[in-house]
Amino acid sequence: MSISQEAKSKVKTDWLQAFPELAAYSRTCFYKIAGPIVFGIQIINSPYTGNNYRPYFSIYPLWEKNATSCMERPFLYFGIHNAKNLTFDIEYDKHDVCFQEAVYCTRNYIQMPFEGNIPLKSIYEVIKHNAFTYDAHGIIQAHLLKLHLLFYLKQQKEIEQLLQEIEINKGKLLSSYFEHFFGHFDIWFLNLKESLSSRDEFMKKIEINKQDKKLKKLMVSEIVV
Repeated sequence: MSISQEAKSKVKTDWLQAFPELAAYSRTCFYKIAGPIVFGIQIINSPYTGNNYRPYFSIYPLWEKNATSCMERPFLYFGIHNAKNLTFDIEYDKHDVCFQEAVYCTRNYIQMPFEGNIPLKSIYEVIKHNAFTYDAHGIIQAHLLKLHLLFYLKQQKEIEQLLQEIEINKGKLLSSYFEHFFGHFDIWFLNLKESLSSRDEFMKKIEINKQDKKLKKLMVSEIVV
């Protein structure tokens, strides 16, 4: 059974009205910009039936070489859970019945606000509870997100502490397929530190990427310590 465009448009309209600081990046992706990241809600069809949809939360970087690279894959991506800690799976024709619960659970499940400036500690809470840290890839993605947030906020002491933590845990990372994802640790680690040495270049990339046609229409707020 195919879903009507009217039903899909209703889902889009309702989510955007419920989260007025988000804007439509696409027909199914509703985002905003905060400092060096893009974040928000994505609607995806359920993998089990095309008659259902699932709301997901995602965070994308703004510091990659271009806007396409930034939005190619998220740093963090997970489904919204209901009161029973199950991922929402909403039938399009029952959207009106389930929608308010989905909005309520989204605001309670996501530890960072959608409105106004975003406290850094709230993003850390989202990372803490939702990053996939069962292998090196998930661990490093969480660390990289934190490092670039700190770099944006000029928190050099915290950057040094986090880099030291990564180096101390080298053995654990190497035992969980690190080289499969990132190559030789020492080379990767050196490149990482070099990438955090030029904040002017980092900020320039962010500003250029924010001017992308699709990103430019998003609302912009800041991240605060």
